[in-house]
Amino acid sequence: MKAFIIAMLCLLAISCSPFGLNPKGYDTDGLGVDLDTAWRMAASFEYHRGDNLSWISPQEFEERGGGNCREFSSYLMYLLGPESQYAACYLPSGDDHAIVLYRGMYLEPQKYGKTYNQDDIKIYRIMSWDTVMMLSTMVGTKS
Repeated sequence: MKAFIIAMLCLLAISCSPFGLNPKGYDTDGLGVDLDTAWRMAASFEYHRGDNLSWISPQEFEERGGGNCREFSSYLMYLLGPESQYAACYLPSGDDHAIVLYRGMYLEPQKYGKTYNQDDIKIYRIMSWDTVMMLSTMVGTKS
């Protein structure tokens, strides 16, 4: 019973947080901004080297004026909607990077118009829109 009460208190605390349990709702209705508009919007923000262990919500990304590659990817995914996927990969340089898989294209969210050829990158993780939206709102350090 004690564990249940603690779990309920934690759930209440998270849901009252401006960053917990999907504060914007992330309802799929109204999402699915066209690719051109979404990509231009995402690429207009600034890259901020950040913590590689936490996630921020799309709202936080906008408020901070940008983020790291993972946060750019989750923001572009948010705009594109559930058809988009997160792709963690190694670039030809060997650098670890996060990009967006959308309609068969590997998009660089930080640079409008830049795509990657699947043969030139090594994908090691794909995550669905639902998973990324959950992670960006419930997991990680919020400031």
